[in-house]
Amino acid sequence: MEGPQFAHIETYSAKGKSAASPDEFFGKRKNGQKAWTAQEIIDELERLEHASQHVIPGRPGPEVIPGDVDNFVDLREAQRRAAAVKTTVSYEQPDGSVMLRERKIRADTASIYASVVSLPVRTEEALSDPVVRARAAKVLQKAIKHDRERIEKAGGRFMMAVVHWDEEFLHAHIMALDPERGSVKHLHPGHAAKGRVFTEAEGRKLSKRHVNKLGNIAYCDAMRGWQDDFYAAVFKDAGLLRYGPRRERLSTSDYKRAKESARLRAEDEQRRTELENAEMRITDELERAKVVAATAEQKAEAIDAGTAAVLDEKIAYRPATSAKSEGLNFGPNAPSDPKDRNQLARRIQPAFDVVVKFAKKLASVNQMKTSADRRVAVADSMLENVRANQARVEDREIEVDRSETLFNWKSRALAKVVSSMRGWVPKPVQFVVDALERGEDPVAEKTADAFPGAWSIPKNADRSALQLELDDMTNASLSNCFSATQDAFLLTDGDSDGALQGTYATAVRLLFHEARQRGLDLETGRHDPAKALSKDRAHLHIDTPPKPIRVKRKVRVRQLVR
Repeated sequence: MEGPQFAHIETYSAKGKSAASPDEFFGKRKNGQKAWTAQEIIDELERLEHASQHVIPGRPGPEVIPGDVDNFVDLREAQRRAAAVKTTVSYEQPDGSVMLRERKIRADTASIYASVVSLPVRTEEALSDPVVRARAAKVLQKAIKHDRERIEKAGGRFMMAVVHWDEEFLHAHIMALDPERGSVKHLHPGHAAKGRVFTEAEGRKLSKRHVNKLGNIAYCDAMRGWQDDFYAAVFKDAGLLRYGPRRERLSTSDYKRAKESARLRAEDEQRRTELENAEMRITDELERAKVVAATAEQKAEAIDAGTAAVLDEKIAYRPATSAKSEGLNFGPNAPSDPKDRNQLARRIQPAFDVVVKFAKKLASVNQMKTSADRRVAVADSMLENVRANQARVEDREIEVDRSETLFNWKSRALAKVVSSMRGWVPKPVQFVVDALERGEDPVAEKTADAFPGAWSIPKNADRSALQLELDDMTNASLSNCFSATQDAFLLTDGDSDGALQGTYATAVRLLFHEARQRGLDLETGRHDPAKALSKDRAHLHIDTPPKPIRVKRKVRVRQLVR
């Protein structure tokens, strides 16, 4: 990289400069160049079609280096807001008093700062040679950083930088704003120096021409200082010259020698810097190696002491909480003396993380063992419960056998009683007795068919059908059905699940209820409507057994017969 440095500053306003005549579309500077507006310079940065007629076709687009914004849309909006900032202005009244008013800054006030840093590197060469491109990009980044620090120190905001690869020479634009003041004159070193001269000249008896002359001198000195700072901070190490040959009054051969000398000086400086950095790295590596060698022994000793303390339960793992991260606590076998505890803590400190991991893993293993022991205890408890349940089942079987034996005994006894009272045995009872005499199990044969005449009502029976069946029963049939159903209920007492006995129990309750509604005495079979609970059901059936013959008078006189 050879040649003089190039760095330049411009400021732009929202309005730009007015045209000198109606025939011109835009204003011009003193040098005859167009006076761009703030939005037009952003269009040129973005390479919009109407503002990029000077670029080389086929080259890469603008490269944005973000600051407060990272795109051109936000940069435009930030510039509009800065140009609309309101300031307080003092107005002198006719009576001599001063009045403060608030108004927007003037449309021709500079509201955006733009500095340009160009390198004597053709973009074609930089795009084709990766080494040249990397060196050029490094210099541009250093220049952007240098100017950014100066802008922010002056009270401005670095918005973004744009690197252009589509013109003849590689260059970067640095954009800045002042969102608080709106104006960016104080960010321009020359304008800031000239403004200070005007401020200091207030109240002094100096002509306007003389003050302006002093301001121009301050402006030029400030800009030379800005260029000198750029050279010392950025371009000197890059091998560039501060001035060109015309400024130095050098011949062509002398200027070439000066450029070559600057290039060699930059290369020597770069090699010297690289050697110093390499030497520092080697020194640092040696120092780190010594520290690592020293700490490796301490760490090994700390690991031995820590693992032994964890196994002896002198220290234990402490899980992480919301207030603390995971760590270690003293265990149940920890030393009681505080000095011994502190000594143990110091011994394991070099390998604290390793000891924590070991203690955590051991705690996890112990927890798994405890969980396994708990599961074994639960399994043993379940086994005991199973054995107890099995014992209860066996007791229940014995109880069922006893109930069946008692049922058989009751059946025989009932048969004897009925036979002695009536001289005949009902069919259900006789069925049980016959089964017992044959050596069969009457309980296994207890079904609805085994009790003829009895009425069994299953669950979810049709109520309307049951009511019709009750309506068809005469008083005598109702009484007989109740007697048979009651016997069936008693004889199914040994039913294992109670389902069959339940159907007979439902029928007994229904028949008993119906008899009370009719006024029927189920013991005697007599019907008395006066005792009926329902007048409608009382006269549904009126059959009743005939009254027995009663002897009203007995003649004890003996009669003579032939």
